[in-house]
Parts: sequence; C-alpha cells; structure tokens
Amino acid sequence: MSEPQPPHQPPSGGGFGPPSDQPPGAPGYGYPGPAPTTPGYGYPASGAPAPGQPEPPTVSYGQPEPPPTVSYGQPTPTPAYGQPNPYQQPDPNPYAGYQQPPQTTAPMAVYPGGGAPAPRRPKSAQRTIVIAVVLAVLFVAGSGATAWYLTKDDSSTTATGGGGDKDGGDKGGDGTQTTGADAKPGKLAGKLLFSAAYPKIDTSVLGVDGLWVTEKTVVKGDVNAVAGYDSATGAEKWRLELDGEICGASQHLSEDGRFALLTAEAKPKNEDDHPSCNQVVVVDADSGKKLWQDAGMDGDQPLRLDEVTVGGGAVAAGGTSGAIVWKLTGGEPLWQTESGADCAEDGFGGGKDLLAVVRCGDYSDPQLKVEKIDLATKNSVWSYRLPEGTEYAQLLSTDPVVVGLTLGDRSGTSDLLALDDQGKLRSRISLGTSSISSDSAQYDPNCETTEVEPCRTVAVDEKNVYLASEQHSDPASDSGQTNEIVAFDLATGKSVQKFDAGKDRTMVPLRMAGSKLIAYMEPTYERGGRIVAIDPATGAQEPWLQLPGSQSDVDSRLSPDRDSVLFAYGRLYFGLNLASDSGGEHNKYLMAAYGN
Repeated sequence: MSEPQPPHQPPSGGGFGPPSDQPPGAPGYGYPGPAPTTPGYGYPASGAPAPGQPEPPTVSYGQPEPPPTVSYGQPTPTPAYGQPNPYQQPDPNPYAGYQQPPQTTAPMAVYPGGGAPAPRRPKSAQRTIVIAVVLAVLFVAGSGATAWYLTKDDSSTTATGGGGDKDGGDKGGDGTQTTGADAKPGKLAGKLLFSAAYPKIDTSVLGVDGLWVTEKTVVKGDVNAVAGYDSATGAEKWRLELDGEICGASQHLSEDGRFALLTAEAKPKNEDDHPSCNQVVVVDADSGKKLWQDAGMDGDQPLRLDEVTVGGGAVAAGGTSGAIVWKLTGGEPLWQTESGADCAEDGFGGGKDLLAVVRCGDYSDPQLKVEKIDLATKNSVWSYRLPEGTEYAQLLSTDPVVVGLTLGDRSGTSDLLALDDQGKLRSRISLGTSSISSDSAQYDPNCETTEVEPCRTVAVDEKNVYLASEQHSDPASDSGQTNEIVAFDLATGKSVQKFDAGKDRTMVPLRMAGSKLIAYMEPTYERGGRIVAIDPATGAQEPWLQLPGSQSDVDSRLSPDRDSVLFAYGRLYFGLNLASDSGGEHNKYLMAAYGN
C-alpha cells in the first residue's frame, strides 16, 4: 500500500395518475406535470457565481493550494443560494417538443456496429433492510444490479430468420444484421438456452452480485466465488474462489474485458462474525484469471468499502471510511482518501471516464460535488458543486454526464442534472412524485440511494435520457396496468417523446444499441417478457425477442427493478444479486440466458 495522501483542505465557506378533467388537446398520460411557474431554488443573484461552475484543475494532491485553483477532491467555495434557479426555467408549454409517434408498421431497424468528514448513512444498513424484506416475503431481491457487456471491433455477417408472435402477430428478427453486442436476435421466438442453478447456502443471505457478458463468456457472481460460462453451450468454463462474500461488483467491463469485485477479507466464522469488505479483485472475463488483488487499509485497520467501479483506465472503490484508486493494471494505489479527511469520495462512476462524488462538510450541512479526474495528474479536470440539500448523488452516465440527486427526505432519486463535457450545467430534470409514495419519483431510474452506481432502469444517448413511468391503470383495460417510457432532452430538461407499453403491458429501458433504445417489456400471467427496440426518432417499436409464455413465472421473479438484466449479442440475461437459504423455494436460477 502507498503512504496515505494528505487530507483534503476544509471548506472555504460557511400527483401521478390520469387527469380527471383533461382539457382537449392535452398530451397523453405518462408525461410529467407542467413545469413550475416560478424559477426553482439555487439561481445565483446578479454577479454571484452559479453553483457548480468548473474550476481550473492545476493543483495535485498534497501540494499547497493557491487561492484561485482547486485540486481534485478539495471543497469548493460556497456561492450564495436562495436565488432563482438556472436549472429549469418556466415552460409555458412543456409538451411543445412532443410529436405523436406515427401509427404505422414499425420499419426495419438499421444497426450500426458496435473538521470531521460528513457522516454518511451506512450502506450496510441499506443491505440489512433489503435482507429483512427478503426474509419477510421469501423472495430474493437484489441489492445492487450489476450487468455489463463488452463491445469490440466486430466483423459483420448476415443472419436471416423470422417468426410470428402469437400475442398480436408482430413480425420481428428477420433481415440482415450486424453481429456484436448490439445485434438483434436471428428470430423473434426465444427460449431458455442455459442457466446456473440457484445455490444452496446455509446462511440467511449472501451477496452474489455481478453479471458481465463478452462474445465468448457469460460471467456471474456466485457464493464466495465468480464463475464463467461458455456463451455457446452454457457449460462452466472456469470458477474462481474468493476470500469471502461478494460485497460489490463493477458495473463496467474494461475495453480488454476486465472487471472488478469487492469482497470480504474472509468467510465468517460464525453468525456474529462480519469480516470487512476491503478486498478488491480484478479478473479477466474470458479466462477467469485473477489479475491482481489488493486490500484497502487505513493504517493497520481495514477500510470499510461499499462499492467498486472500473473506468478511465482505473479501478476505484469507495465507502463509509474512505476511498482508494488503482490503475487498472494494478500496483500501488494512485491515491487513497482515508477516514478523518475533510472531504471524501462517496463513490465513483466508471465507463469511458472516471468521475467521483465527493462529500465535504459536517453531518448537518454536507456539501456534495461531482468531479472528473485526470489520473495522470491526480487533478480534477472539472468540479461541479451540487445543489444545497443534496443528501446523496448517483451517476447514471459518465458520457454524457447525468447525475441523480436524492434531496432531503426523499427515499430515492428525485432530480437529474445533465452536465456538458466541461462540467457545466445543461439542464435539470424533475422526476415527479409517485402516486404511491410521496417520497418516491414518478420516473424512477432505480438507483441505489446511498451508492453512486448502478442505476438499473435508465438509458442515455447523446440527446436524451430515457426513464419509465410508474405503473398506472390502463384506460384500455378493465383491470390491467400499463406505463410509458419518456425521453427527456438533456439540453433543455423537457420531455420530448413518450413510448407506450401497450394494453396490459409495462416496460423499462435497459440500454442503447446504436441508435435504438432497448426496452424490456415485463411478463404478465399469460405472456413471457419481451425485448423491444424503439426508434427514438419515430417512436416505432420493433419486437426483437419474445420469451416463452411457459417461462413467464420464471422471468417474473427476475426483474430489472432489483436484479441484473442485460441484453447483449442478441440474448437476454438475468442474474440474481442476493441469495438466501430459503430463496431456492421460490427461484430456480442464479442466472438464466434466453435467445434462439
């Protein structure tokens, strides 16, 4: 381990549901309510700096800090609050950008190639709550869905096929396609290809986070282990035993197919033994080779780490007692923020870049900011201070940058901020209020409130962020439920398009595949789930993969709301994130792969 870095410097300054009387011409159900008639909180007064402006990243860790510059992780000067809000200007017609999708047959898609530190609510407490729910309802719910796929330079081939859908006669899956992670299946009709059996355990609950896919291998976290399965046959290729339980897993694979796990330092000796989650393990997905392992330590005491990510050529882990960053290739840590620092990373967002959510201040008045990190200099490329009242922040995307905010007493993400590549604010998006719970959102990306990653049901492209509305009664059905996916413009924050799930169906966004939005249409009692490709430009929906109705009881137990769900290489993968001693009574699979 490297020598501890000097601590950061102290801060320098102090209703959902169909409207009952909807006027003629009003937009259809599923849109957020009209924008506020007055500007929101946080707009700078004349001459005052706007919160979150980028700062010159010229100071390295541990160096003296000249007044006009701020090093990575340093608290930023506190601008005045309480003035009108730059995030969201009044919008006399918030639906002006919406155009109803043409009611035509879906066209064939085109597939491009591939003090004291600010205390935090212990993240282990959140897992404890989840465990309690699991045991109470005898249903395994995930603690942090982690799923990713690897795209390389794939050659193009052709595949033809076709199939009919008994639920309405749609055709899908015919034509010429490009192979790779974004490819659609050869035909519509899908089946269970292979699976990994639900594990037998003798303890109440264990973490089994992690689901990754390459062209050759499907990798799944298991009980005190991680295993790779041949993507062609489903046979187990390799198994890597770990020191202890999986506490967290990177959402992302590196370009060369590496992922990271956070594990306990040992297996518990008894029910009262709780080994620290401080071991970071980096593994090659195709070979199963453990490339390196290191421990997060604060002196001679283990760091309490809660999450890990891969991004920007680095592996980064954060938690309630500090954070630590390594090069992806391993070696001595690049830097470490230990307990007692005036500012510390809540966690990191990975992928193409590495971003950090940094917390400064005291318990009653924390100051959070998002920073992009230059690993070579250990400086912040830019720093954006989040609005006052932000309790937690999530990174839905690092390219483009989309930040989730948990404000005040809200139990989940309530607002989104879109930032440009210089860390300047583009827009603020309100996620509305749930009709079921006033502290939840109408458009919920399903983020872990106290963790920076992952968010399970969201997709982002260069223009929009796509979110599912909560379920509501279906006007076309006597008793069914339906919902919509709504596109919010990252430049304006306004809703610009919506995509209806259809009669008695609900769907959630999974990811982008080239220019297409990939959504998972959830199963009903009679019908299995379905993968749908949506053209954001036209609203046209094309069914890509229909799961068998006989499996609807299986895939209904594996949900994007709580588990790892991933569509890649023309297949749909499910993976549980928690296993319990009684979960096998209700779940058949640890992992399941559907395709044709």
